[in-house]
Parts: sequence; structure tokens; C-alpha cells
Amino acid sequence: MIPVTTSGTSNSASTSAISSFKSQLIGLLNIPVHLAGSGDVPLPVAYQKYKAYLVACSTLDDMVANGTWTIGRPTRTDLIELFVSKSFFHSHYRRYFSKVAGYSEMVAWLERQPGSLDVDVWKVKKVNYTFVDLKAWLEHGDVLELEDEDDNASINSCHICNVSK
Repeated sequence: MIPVTTSGTSNSASTSAISSFKSQLIGLLNIPVHLAGSGDVPLPVAYQKYKAYLVACSTLDDMVANGTWTIGRPTRTDLIELFVSKSFFHSHYRRYFSKVAGYSEMVAWLERQPGSLDVDVWKVKKVNYTFVDLKAWLEHGDVLELEDEDDNASINSCHICNVSK
């Protein structure tokens, strides 16, 4: 259980107790510190966070079953919020990353495996790929197509999104 302060105590004490609990979870579940916390991250890092959440759930379940879990059992929401907000997890991480398992090229790209090139996976070259791109890629036959008006213009126009880059 997360310690909660009552009226008459400062918010910083409450925040400290929650942060302490999160720190304990990160340590006990061997979560890489660089993956903890929310914020805007590149798609491959978001995928690492998603996978780390899945590993944390499995590790927690194993530790509870083995009797080696030493503090109050966290909820799945507690675990999600180690990585990202609950709402963003459900609207983006779970929605899209759960679908990429069947696409070995995309998984390789998300895992930054050597030889996995943007153009080979996405069929386009962009500076950054986002969840909007991943959604379009999944919905349109695992390709993010660009219009081919001419060789130079094709990189600036996204056919699926109908927007100029």
C-alpha cells in the first residue's frame, strides 16, 4: 500500500512517499532506471518501456507466487505509472504495441536491431516516427506510403496522413 498523508501534512511528504514506493518497485523489479518516468520519448524507447512493463508484471507475479515479494503488492496501474500515464498506456502503448508482435521487421526496428533500416520497415525515411505513423502503418498493410509526385517531393508528402511534412 502506498503511504498517504492526511490533512495537516505537506504535499511534498506525500510526493516523497509515492516516489519512495516507486523507487522500491523499480529496484525490486529490476526496472532499468532510464525507462522509468513519463515524457515524450522516441517510438523505440516507448516500445522498450512497454516491454519493461510486461517483464515487471511477470516478475511481480513470480515473486508473489514464490513468496519473495517483500512489500505491499502494487496494482497494474502502479506498474504502468512507473513508465507512462495510465491513460496514454491504454490509448497508445497497449493499443499499438500489442499488435506489432506479428510483424518481425517492425519488432526488429523497434528493438533497434542491427540492419533494421527505416526505409525497409516504414517504406519511407523520416526524422522521427510517432504513434500516428505506427497507427497508419498498422492500418494500411504495414507500410507508410508517400505520394510519388516526383523523386524530390515524395519525401515531403504523406499520402496516408494527407498532410505535408
